Amino acid sequence: MLGAEPTMMCLILRSYTSTERDALLASFLDGVRGSGNRDVHVRMTPLELGKRHCPLTSLAGEEVESSHLKFVTTPPPGVSFAEAISRFNANVSYSGLTHAVTQEHLFAENKEKLIYAALQAILNRDPVELETMPVEDLEQQFHALRRLVASKAGFSGFTTLPGFREKIGTKVARALKLGHDGISHAAIDMICALMEPMHENYDLKQEQLNKSSLLSSEKFLDGLLDMWTQHVVSVNSYVLMYEGRVFKLPSSAESRHRRPDRGRHARLSDVRAVRPLQRDD
Repeated sequence: MLGAEPTMMCLILRSYTSTERDALLASFLDGVRGSGNRDVHVRMTPLELGKRHCPLTSLAGEEVESSHLKFVTTPPPGVSFAEAISRFNANVSYSGLTHAVTQEHLFAENKEKLIYAALQAILNRDPVELETMPVEDLEQQFHALRRLVASKAGFSGFTTLPGFREKIGTKVARALKLGHDGISHAAIDMICALMEPMHENYDLKQEQLNKSSLLSSEKFLDGLLDMWTQHVVSVNSYVLMYEGRVFKLPSSAESRHRRPDRGRHARLSDVRAVRPLQRDD
């Protein structure tokens, strides 16, 4: 059984029962995202509405978003890092921060600096703890990263912040090795947000740089394709296979009116071509 939680567009809670849970989830994701809803996503645990500072019918204010960004960087006394991440996710839309650009007035708060600090706070955590921490907390971290990289500052930080690419690659690689479908889905969904901008006034060159950086590591691609091959062979986890299709499309397609990078597309195709599917029917 799975549940569809209420959002700003729909306040009705629905439950569904299916013998093919993941196939139903993949169908939901494809249909809802195709209709233009960028906030739909899969969670292992229900959204904790008690942590929100406003009802679901309205967006969090600028002060609320800024405060939770600061809490991620430096949690208040008595609040754990996992709790700070959970509260950040409860108050910020999955499609990203509503107030992510520094306003042009005196004493305006530097939003880009806050976003960079929050990203560093998550990525500077000891990668070894991924193997011992609760999977729910790890999923929350990837969801927080997804919300941060959806902003213009977070999207460009992938190639401009020192060590960002290496740290996020290590985190994703270790997460995929856990073999947990929920964690793998959250990690890949975050990676997809780094390949296709979700913010306004996007930079075409930055999009191209992100795609080239992500697809330049054959070891990283090997890990992704090994995981997808395993699920295809076992006819399992349609949600992960759906995310694989989402990952493949922006990686090989043109970057908004630009000519496609043939070398990048060839690398992905070559690595994929050496994965034989040995299915036992």
